[in-house]
Amino acid sequence: MSVLFFPEGTRSETNEMREFQNGAFKLALKEKKPILPIILDGTRDAIPKGSWIFSRRVDCTLRVLPEIDTSQFKENEFARLKTEAQAKLKI
Repeated sequence: MSVLFFPEGTRSETNEMREFQNGAFKLALKEKKPILPIILDGTRDAIPKGSWIFSRRVDCTLRVLPEIDTSQFKENEFARLKTEAQAKLKI
């Protein structure tokens, strides 16, 4: 089963990436599953902040990055995994 997380938890007021929450990384380590980082860019205007309803059509870019193997991490190293994932997404 695949699970999709938006690790920031909410959108920022700017285009800057916010700090990631811990949940997705704790789950990946607990279940011994890799993380597949995905960059979705250009969707800010599709759904207004605070809504779940698409308000208009937008062009966006989707980039799938190489997976992060979690087998090298201990279950309590979620902060290190989170930092590595966030660094890969800051392209």
